[in-house]
Amino acid sequence: MTEINFLNLQEVSSETHQCRSKIYAGMKKGVFPESVRIGSTVVWLESEINEWEKAVISGFSEPEMKVHIAKVMAKRQLAGM
Repeated sequence: MTEINFLNLQEVSSETHQCRSKIYAGMKKGVFPESVRIGSTVVWLESEINEWEKAVISGFSEPEMKVHIAKVMAKRQLAGM
């Protein structure tokens, strides 16, 4: 079984060097992984943040990032999350 690690907003912001507003704007535009609500807590899957970081390092354009994030989100749905 694969271990699932979660990051809260502060951890995501620190890891990605993105402020809260940029994170949420990126989610709205489809260029940043969507958050997950667990009870009243909002978190992100660490693996998805890592995928986003790899794409940024690779120099993905905004259209490429949208496709990449859509695939990441589809993978989450297939996993039943």
